[in-house]
Amino acid sequence: MPKVKILVSYHDKHRLLKSDILTPIQTGSAVAKKRFTGMLQDDDGENISLKNPKYAELSAQYWAWKNYDKLGDPDYIGFMHYRRHFILANNFNPPVLDAPIENCYQIVYVKKMGRTYLQDIGLTDENIEREVPQYDCICVKECDFSQIGIANSVEDYEKRIFGSQLKDLTLFFELIEHDYPEYMPFVKRLQTTPHKYLYNMFIMRRDLFERYNRFLFSVLAKLDDKIDTTHYIPNYKRVLGYLGEFCLSLFVNKLKSENKWKIKEVKTTFCCNTKPPKLLERCWLFLSGRIY
Repeated sequence: MPKVKILVSYHDKHRLLKSDILTPIQTGSAVAKKRFTGMLQDDDGENISLKNPKYAELSAQYWAWKNYDKLGDPDYIGFMHYRRHFILANNFNPPVLDAPIENCYQIVYVKKMGRTYLQDIGLTDENIEREVPQYDCICVKECDFSQIGIANSVEDYEKRIFGSQLKDLTLFFELIEHDYPEYMPFVKRLQTTPHKYLYNMFIMRRDLFERYNRFLFSVLAKLDDKIDTTHYIPNYKRVLGYLGEFCLSLFVNKLKSENKWKIKEVKTTFCCNTKPPKLLERCWLFLSGRIY
């Protein structure tokens, strides 16, 4: 049976999801005030943990790429966040709390993770082992910004990412045009349609993961040299993490255009109460567009 690992990123204390497949990892370990026990650290081995404030959860992805053997050389590898989890079950239908937002961002709100939560959303090890090998890539469904009156991903970047600088996105598009012209048809899609892949979440076959990382971190390293985040607000200092979502959109659309890969798109949960003291604040920030 093909081996699967799904890393779950944590940057502060939240409910721990851990199994033979679900593997928690602390991001930004090199700059963290406290190291968490019972999980991987993204500063072990070759890493960019010190750059986590810019790269956000992508520091965990880089670590996995460069330290793959420490994960047991899985055939498939995936990434989720502490509050966002793939829905691999077909019959998970909780009450709709905000239809436009949920339809736009392909999320399902979950007030709390109950005892049967992983079973309800299809994230038990048994179901993951059954579902994942049927596909080459699993990702979150393309968002549809038209649901909230936004025309394309450029407008979303400018209006919905708190503190964003449009010049950085322009620089990204110019870099793709100059250095990666094979992706330009998919840049046009981002610029002209209300569709985009978000969250830097996916499960890929190992060979596709290698191919994606060569593209992704090549792009981001070049942007890192050109973007000065010194005076950016804290939310937008993770600019390379936001631009990584554009790379994922380009890569998935490139795979789709090649017509030889089995790709499945699923929704993701958004768990509001992983950190109870901040429950209302974090949900409000999300709904107001100030955080993703």
